Amino acid sequence: MSEAMDHGAGADEQVLLPPDRWDEDYWRDKVHQGRRLPELTGRALAAGLGIGILLVAVNIYMGLKTGFGEGGSIIAAILGLAIFRGLKARYSILENNITQTAGSAAGSIGNIVNVVPAFVVMAAAGTIPRAMTWWQILFFVFATSLLGVFFAIPLRKQVVVQEKLRFPSGTACAEIMRNLHGKDEEAKTHGGVLGAFTVLSALVKWLQEGLPRILPGMSLQAGQWLGIDAGRLALGVAWDPLLLGAGFLVGLRIGISMLIGAVVAWPVLGPFLVSHGIVELPEGASAYRQIMQWTLWPGVMMMIAAGLTALVLKWRVVAGTFRSMRAVGRGGAADGMEMSFRAWLAWLLASSVLCLAVMQFGFGIAWWMTLLSIVVSFVMAAIAVRCVGQTEVNPVSAFASLNQLIVGGIAPANVTANLTLAGVAGAGASEAADMMQDLKTGWLVGATPRRQVTAQIAGVMLGAVVAVPMLMLIFNTYQLGTPEMPAPAAFRFAALAELFARGTAALPAWSVAAMWIGGALGVLLAVAENFPRARRFVPSPVGVGIAMLIPFSYSFSIFLGAAIMAILRLAMPKKIEEYQFVIGAAGIAGSSIMGMIIALLIWLGMPA
Repeated sequence: MSEAMDHGAGADEQVLLPPDRWDEDYWRDKVHQGRRLPELTGRALAAGLGIGILLVAVNIYMGLKTGFGEGGSIIAAILGLAIFRGLKARYSILENNITQTAGSAAGSIGNIVNVVPAFVVMAAAGTIPRAMTWWQILFFVFATSLLGVFFAIPLRKQVVVQEKLRFPSGTACAEIMRNLHGKDEEAKTHGGVLGAFTVLSALVKWLQEGLPRILPGMSLQAGQWLGIDAGRLALGVAWDPLLLGAGFLVGLRIGISMLIGAVVAWPVLGPFLVSHGIVELPEGASAYRQIMQWTLWPGVMMMIAAGLTALVLKWRVVAGTFRSMRAVGRGGAADGMEMSFRAWLAWLLASSVLCLAVMQFGFGIAWWMTLLSIVVSFVMAAIAVRCVGQTEVNPVSAFASLNQLIVGGIAPANVTANLTLAGVAGAGASEAADMMQDLKTGWLVGATPRRQVTAQIAGVMLGAVVAVPMLMLIFNTYQLGTPEMPAPAAFRFAALAELFARGTAALPAWSVAAMWIGGALGVLLAVAENFPRARRFVPSPVGVGIAMLIPFSYSFSIFLGAAIMAILRLAMPKKIEEYQFVIGAAGIAGSSIMGMIIALLIWLGMPA
């Protein structure tokens, strides 16, 4: 069995062995193209960084709206190729790989939708004196994300080269790049579809929330629902292209799970809590905000319990992580292919020292607590890399929650330490997994690992810089925890930190019992998910839990997008398989970018 592989416009077609039969020597001799094709060029890196700015905006806006994120590798690869094909410039597949590496690195920086906004939430509640300043955000995001890059490097040879773990997103990105390079019409079509739907999504968003507002942003149910105005409960559908696009991407199982969680939280639990006096609903107050302060507890515990249970059930993956870490050698770099051991160690020490300095001088965290979190973060990052390589699932939330539990046991009253050190674990696992997906793509298309590391570092640096004004813009324009900006991940982090700081006595009435029920359901659903034949019929605990933190109309819209995708897949399976990701990503990108523009205009004084 053989496989054809096109490495770039004008490249000779090569017949290669399937990737699962490549060894390192064969890859260097037959697959690697870094000696004959342009790779780490200024234009490729510039394109990736430019696209990365857009991906940061997308992930901030989408993450604060829904709790989901978009890695961005495939978007960056398609956009990069479309740009240079539009300019009629020769653009190799290795340049495209640098573009997607830098773009996704910027877009996937950690802590921007969880820890940083959690400070805003807790400062507003009076739990901590103030939110992060701009310089704290910059150095915190950069330092914690940079660690993840260097956590990943020593694991590459074991998980990508020797074990050849699949890394589904990285493999998919490589397949798309192979298919598009050298096929002008197909590349133009994909780029055109992505561009057209992005523009359409942005236009719809402007007509909904800009001026003039011609299209409705929501269709809310009229009248009363069990004694409460249905509009105050946000019962209805939000027509935001971002939400419909998210439904296209998450699939029908997650969509149905979110619908289940939304129905339980808002039209069922909401009126019950109000009618029994458990939740007070003052005249004019946001019903969503008041009720969410209660429903977040069972929702958060469901997600935490499910994440930790899934991690325990993946004990073979965890065991394999430690075996592979023992197998990691110093790995030479005499040929310039990979970063040398000395260079890697120097970078790792430098990034660790930077993280220690940021925590000590920026947040007053003791050096030994930060050092402990860095060590724990490396282990968690290694586990995350294997989980993503085998299943595509990155249990980053479970890792962050576990670190919150560790810190909560050591210093329960230190909310700042609880949040920031959880960010060390979360960002390390997130960036390491993203880095390894990109290295898998590079392995399949014949790229030079050392050059990808350079692109990844550049992406992380730029992402941290541009995230600061974008986050400050959102914080100054919207109140978190409202239907306009629910920030579910931030409230999840804040809730656990508050639990350690204040104890269960400070929680709303009956919420502790609800937490036990949510935790038990999380464990049961995670166990059921572990059986492949049953998985498709089992609600996702993450989907159910998130729906208890965001408005009903948001969850219903994501479900609606997933249902539309499922129906279209039945009607035209080949077309949907080809364009499902492109259309969904375009809906998210256009709406998110326009949402940022509208936020800027509101901040500048445009009437809301």
